[in-house]
Amino acid sequence: MIHSLRFLLFVPALGLAVQTALADAPAAVKTETLKGQHVSARFRPDDWKVLDHPQEFIGFLDQIYQTMVELTSNEPPMILRGHEKLGAWGTADLDGIDIDWTCVVPFMQDFKAGKVEFGFVHEMGHVFDARDFARWYITPNAGGEAFANIKLSYALEQLLRKDTRYRIEFGPGGRQTGYDFNNNFYLHAGDKYLASNTAWDQMGVDDLHSFHMGLIRKLGWDVYKKWFRAYYKIEAQKDGRAPASVSDPLRINLVCALLSTFGGENLVPDCQRYRFPVTDKSVLEVAKRYDLKQVCAATDREFAEEYAAGKIHLDPLSLRVRLTPAADGSATASIFSILRSTPSTVVRYTLDNSAVTAASQVDAGTPIALAAGATLRAALFVPGKAEPVLTASSAAGK
Repeated sequence: MIHSLRFLLFVPALGLAVQTALADAPAAVKTETLKGQHVSARFRPDDWKVLDHPQEFIGFLDQIYQTMVELTSNEPPMILRGHEKLGAWGTADLDGIDIDWTCVVPFMQDFKAGKVEFGFVHEMGHVFDARDFARWYITPNAGGEAFANIKLSYALEQLLRKDTRYRIEFGPGGRQTGYDFNNNFYLHAGDKYLASNTAWDQMGVDDLHSFHMGLIRKLGWDVYKKWFRAYYKIEAQKDGRAPASVSDPLRINLVCALLSTFGGENLVPDCQRYRFPVTDKSVLEVAKRYDLKQVCAATDREFAEEYAAGKIHLDPLSLRVRLTPAADGSATASIFSILRSTPSTVVRYTLDNSAVTAASQVDAGTPIALAAGATLRAALFVPGKAEPVLTASSAAGK
């Protein structure tokens, strides 16, 4: 959570010096600071002794930071530090997070045992919002906490893999990889909300997270990378700020408009399933209001440039074969590529293992006829690489 008092202490009118005096005065504690490439941590000397390899801990913090940069393109300052009597496991400020001193040693002990503490990754997620665009995607009651956790979900999914030693133990499933944790805990967390009559503006944190996790499993993480980046361009527009009221439906309509454009699918039905006040007409209106055609084109270019520079790793779902089945078992296929507007990028496909030729190049989204039982295999090629960077397939009538 973002602690309201400590957050307010950072306002420019008070000044950084005042904040430091107020925040640090109660803690006359000797500390040692270790610095990583992106993240620093300041704890007591005895805290550091809990770890056999403190630099491994700092390196892991750097990795979490880097995944959140990749997701959001934000690069806030980040320090972890102990603090007296927070009233919570931890809190987020503009420059990092504070952890209650009583929680620091258990936190270190868990890390030494290969267990990742939920709280510090969650609070780091808050810091990535503090200066920027939380006002856009915060829906009533839920958004701020949900989007700290969505950054957590991305970081853990990238770092807690089958071939790495760290695991999270939170919710059902025991110690598990990040991917399994997201599926076991978040993916279906909104089921009770969907079965209820709860109004959209009263949905819980995990309900909102579940909505987005469903779209992430459908569209891939790269659509969300573009989504975060788009807000920089929207706010650069005249009158490009979010509405003052968190209950204004414009916010969720803009979310739907952006994700639909970047994902290449109309997500109005997905939003309506969660009872959001979204229609085709309202999405079109918000797209015109914020000139999303220009915004999304510029974001596509930025994403492609970051990918070419090695700053972005593509999600496997960023190349997808989508089928519209017919009654006779045949289907019409279309291929979605997250790099669809990138110059010199080529999508090629084969039907039932036919040879890949120049004639099998296709613009993403172009309809392709599939006979019953036929399999379409797609491959995404980018300049400078002989092998495809992504592949996908789907079969008609299966």
